[in-house]
Amino acid sequence: MKINNMFLKKIIDIVEYGSFSKPIVNYIESNINDISLKYYISLLKSKWEMDFSSAIYYANNSISTTTTTTILKELSRYELVLLYSRMNNFDKSKKVFNTLKNNIINISPYARRIIIPGLKALSEKLNQNFEILKCYGDLYEESYVQKAIIEYSKARRLLSEKNMMKLIIIF
Repeated sequence: MKINNMFLKKIIDIVEYGSFSKPIVNYIESNINDISLKYYISLLKSKWEMDFSSAIYYANNSISTTTTTTILKELSRYELVLLYSRMNNFDKSKKVFNTLKNNIINISPYARRIIIPGLKALSEKLNQNFEILKCYGDLYEESYVQKAIIEYSKARRLLSEKNMMKLIIIF
């Protein structure tokens, strides 16, 4: 199966649901030839199985082998930020976070709808200023999952500022 933008859109639609999409991801993995996509799928499966060291290995391989598309490279970087923060390795997480934040303009809108809400939620945990970036496009608002992550990140920021009145108004 040849990788193209339409195929990547469908994969993004599928993996947005996390580990619930594992049966479909297994089917896709058995029918593709692209090595970087295989690494990305292995990354997701390792992450879902909580094998973070293998997931980091696959993420680094996906980043290094991806030559045809920026989308897979940036999605792998996004997963790498999440993995490092889950492993409490905040220095590496901040480094990858900043690289991803600087490359956000090169990412297609349908990939941003996964990456931007996740980075907004992580920015508070990593003490990073994510407000300087605007959310490009409105695709993230079409997905209730991603919209919930954006609202959660706003609530988390208000909670850290101890602004309870605004927090109550949001929820």
